[in-house]
Amino acid sequence: ATRHDLSSFSVDVVMLPPLKGSQAQMCMLTVKGRMEDKGTDSQWRKRLFHRTFILISPAPPDSLSAGWQIAISNDQLNIRSAPYAPSTSAPATAAQAPIPQPGAPGAMPGGGVAVA
Repeated sequence: ATRHDLSSFSVDVVMLPPLKGSQAQMCMLTVKGRMEDKGTDSQWRKRLFHRTFILISPAPPDSLSAGWQIAISNDQLNIRSAPYAPSTSAPATAAQAPIPQPGAPGAMPGGGVAVA
């Protein structure tokens, strides 16, 4: 059995450039958050999870998802033990980095950004 803390969820979506010679659109969807699972001793254990999907649209015609609008090309789930306590402080805010324009130093073909 599991219980998820929905208020802890964080979702990131990154559009990926199509593969060379392909018209398919791809994106990476990442969901992170806190959860609890019940162990064999019937005690609830605090966990953190991080799940990443690579989605492709439309689904490749030779895949099991043929005919669907989107197919899951890759799915990774990481769960780790991590005691947590509700935060009493305001969440920290990250400074926003400038986004390089295509063709500018640090920009990658397809609109991606090189991260050092």
